[in-house]
Parts: sequence; structure tokens; C-alpha cells
Amino acid sequence: MSALPLIGLGAWAVSTVFDSTGTLTATRGLGLPISPTVTCEGAPCQVFERGAVEARGRGRAAYAPLGARLIGVQATRAVSGTLPLTYKQLYALHSRRMPMPAGFRGGTRPVRGGTFVPYSPTLAPASGYVVPAPFWQYINDPRIAPGSWLHDIGLPLTPAVQTQSERGQTKLAQAFQRAVLLYDAGSGQADISVAPAVVSRPAAISAEA
Repeated sequence: MSALPLIGLGAWAVSTVFDSTGTLTATRGLGLPISPTVTCEGAPCQVFERGAVEARGRGRAAYAPLGARLIGVQATRAVSGTLPLTYKQLYALHSRRMPMPAGFRGGTRPVRGGTFVPYSPTLAPASGYVVPAPFWQYINDPRIAPGSWLHDIGLPLTPAVQTQSERGQTKLAQAFQRAVLLYDAGSGQADISVAPAVVSRPAAISAEA
């Protein structure tokens, strides 16, 4: 995989690639840009405070797999500056897939605790993970994933787990191929309380690989 851009404290602007093609909605909720624009696997990409975005064809953009990359290298950094949960811990959770429901023939299925998603790029019958309702609602929002949740957010990589912030707030976290999502479990308002995890600001992601 091509290196994602280095993250720094520079005053970067949102790439004109995303601005001029009308794909600025892809950066919704990601915060400020914290890198210049570079090429990742042949496509323009840019890192923001809460994740990375890459161009996807004409006039479209989607999350780039920054979280998956950090999980893959078992990065010891926290997924958010206020949480103790690390990408290395998410890596350990990746193997905790649940068996598919009885009679499951592929696709997704509502189950107790959320929606079962098989760990399969084609959603074929396989073991997988349960995506809780707040995350399922978020990734199915066309403003967040206009190209579909599977295309723009990707498969879940871990079960959802609870973690507690430094201020004592309980958060629900779940990793996907293109984002690590956090939910403020105490708010009860999924539409405003789900967001991608914040990437630590002064860091060189490529150095961790």
C-alpha cells in the first residue's frame, strides 16, 4: 500500500480535488485537514483530524483505509486522544468473530444487539460481527456513505466494545475497514453522537508502519 501522507501541524487546506468535484460532503465530521494531498494507490487522498479521504472516480470520494492500516501494524497509539483504547487492542479483537446465525444465506441480518454482517467482501455466508444500531444507522446515512456503507465505510473489523474516556464518559467503539467509529453511549442520540475517531495530531503515520 502506498504511504499515506505525513500528519503534522501545518495549516493545510481541503484539497481542491474534493472541493471542486462536489465531494466535500465526504469530509463531513472529519474535522480539519492535517496533511497535504498526496497519491495513495493511484488516487488523491488527504488526512483529516478524524480520518482520511480518497478520490473515488469522477466526482466522488470516500474514507481511505487509515484505521485499518493502523490496526494492521498494531499501532500502540490511542484511537482517540481521550480514550485508552489502542489500535493494537483492536487488532486483538479482530479474531473475535461470531458464528453466522442459523439459516443465514448471505447479506446482512437483524439480530439481537444490532445487525449481523459477515466478514466477507461479497457478504457471503461466514462468521462476522454485530454492528449496533447507532453505527448501522450512521453508515447507512447517504450523506455519510453515498456509495453504500460497504463501498465507503467497509466491513466491520471488530466487535463493538465499550471504553471510557478520561472524563469518565462511556463510549462504544467499533473498527471498520475505512473508519473507527465512536458512539457516546450516554446521549441516546445516534444521529449526532456517532463520529469517526480522532487521529492524534502530531504524528507521522507512515513511521508506524
